[in-house]
Amino acid sequence: MSKKLAEERAVAIEINGISYAIMMLTPHDLDDFALGFLLTEGIISQFRDVHDIQISSQKNDQDGEVSLLLEKTVVSVTLSNQASFLFKEKVRLLRGNTGCGVCGARSLDQHFKKLAPLANGQAFALDSLRALREKVVAYQILSQDSGAMHGAFLVSPKLDIVIAREDIGRHNALDKVIGQIVKSGSDTVNHALLLTSRCSSELVIKAHAAGVSTLMSFASASDLALDIAKVYQISIIHIPQKDAPYVYQP
Repeated sequence: MSKKLAEERAVAIEINGISYAIMMLTPHDLDDFALGFLLTEGIISQFRDVHDIQISSQKNDQDGEVSLLLEKTVVSVTLSNQASFLFKEKVRLLRGNTGCGVCGARSLDQHFKKLAPLANGQAFALDSLRALREKVVAYQILSQDSGAMHGAFLVSPKLDIVIAREDIGRHNALDKVIGQIVKSGSDTVNHALLLTSRCSSELVIKAHAAGVSTLMSFASASDLALDIAKVYQISIIHIPQKDAPYVYQP
């Protein structure tokens, strides 16, 4: 009996009728993904910046063997008046950059922004962290089916799982968690974000956007992730399968 395969779909993000980005991700919790993606992109700062989210599916009618396989999901976001004004300015600036479309390659200065450091979070009891490896299994429903999913979680100071999301892409899974934080107004003070994947630089930037100053991962961090974490005052904790956790304080 063959194992179930992980779902991967093309998802287009449209903002006020403008095509902003096309992502490849698992088509679950797409409203959470849209909110988290827009927050970490700096397009919104709070839930009320979004008036509406509509999700629809479209068949790809382009020629070509690969194109015919793709069914595109469109997430259409309508922003509030204030957020719409800021978005128009962002689009104008992006289009003013040579070789840069609305969702094209941005400059390093735009990606690695100068942001204010976060306040120090709670110090977690290191001898209890390994228990998280077993605790998250119950929340990884899609991963149990396919074995090809990344998990992202919001963890309370008592190491309870508050929010859990999965995706074939680790950054997408984190965006989904951040989106649910935005939507539900969940408390993040002294909480941590947990990833089943390695901790790379863009995930640290997303943690900063969410205002969470502790980022845990089951795989090791990259050197750039640690460098950025120091600047943003984010603690990185690597929880290996066998060894004691490694803590990288800013």
